[in-house]
Amino acid sequence: MKVGISVIICCYNSENRIEQTLAHLARQKLSSSLPAELILVNNNSTDKTVILAEKVWQTYHSPFHLLIVAEPTPGLSNARKKGIAMAKYDYLIFCDDDNWLNENYLETIRTYFDSNPDIAIVGGIGEPVFEKTKPWWFDQFDSGYAVGKQAEKDQYLNTVYGAGMGLRKSAVKNSKFISTPFLLKDREGKTLSSGGDSELCLRTRLLGYKVFYTEKLSFKHELTASRLTWEYLVRLHDGFAHAFVPLYIYESVLNEKKIGTFYWLKRSFFYYGRVLKYAIFYLPKIINGTEGKIEIIHLRNWFIIANSFLKYNFQIRKIYKRLMVIKLANYKNLSSQL
Repeated sequence: MKVGISVIICCYNSENRIEQTLAHLARQKLSSSLPAELILVNNNSTDKTVILAEKVWQTYHSPFHLLIVAEPTPGLSNARKKGIAMAKYDYLIFCDDDNWLNENYLETIRTYFDSNPDIAIVGGIGEPVFEKTKPWWFDQFDSGYAVGKQAEKDQYLNTVYGAGMGLRKSAVKNSKFISTPFLLKDREGKTLSSGGDSELCLRTRLLGYKVFYTEKLSFKHELTASRLTWEYLVRLHDGFAHAFVPLYIYESVLNEKKIGTFYWLKRSFFYYGRVLKYAIFYLPKIINGTEGKIEIIHLRNWFIIANSFLKYNFQIRKIYKRLMVIKLANYKNLSSQL
């Protein structure tokens, strides 16, 4: 597979965000030995995203090739799959339509992948840019917006943000990687389903690859006013809670933690118990309003997680076994190479 960088931007009605994103990509400092391309995936936009993107890119004299493709099936995960399929280079970057990558971002991705063949994913640090005044409660929830530190130092992690994520295409095109259907999907239109980024990271971990975080990869994340409301934040965390059980199964497989037949029932009772216990404990803190109260987020999340364990019930054990097959297949492959 060709060494180079394919930047993938998935767009759904990105007309009001795409210009600055493209401007920062056009300012990338690239050596002559690093070919690059930009793939814009139009995921059912009804505005002028495509027309504007072409016009803006031309004003910067098209510093590298722009390919615009359509993905008619709604959803970020589907758009990313199309971008991956169309990419001609092995090193990929998921650049959201509101991410402003620093000028050395592409070269830094290349450096890490060139020197660390065992790394399949690398993530960085986002800095928020607010369209309106920052909400007073924002700082305690900033990680939900893919901004702020993901660790105290550069290190290996289990997961990193999807925003600005660097990805090795040869890892995700592995037959074992795609042999088992993914459990989660990311946002579709205005819905806030979540967890696809984390599942992508954990799936690569099952195959023996590593996920790395470094603050050398920095970007600005534009946060529009519509995303800075308490109602949006609550919906965002509801999405995280709905993704909890599948990701928990991945973690259990990676850590070789056994899951019994009725494990789902025990965990469900555990989280229902938390809701009952802390609903009384938290009452004095939330009685005069809920905005900005992390206690409300906790109660909602625990209730959703409890329901999710009940929903998945015996499927949890089956999913665990399917994921264990991927992990064991990787171990057998490594052993055969020794």
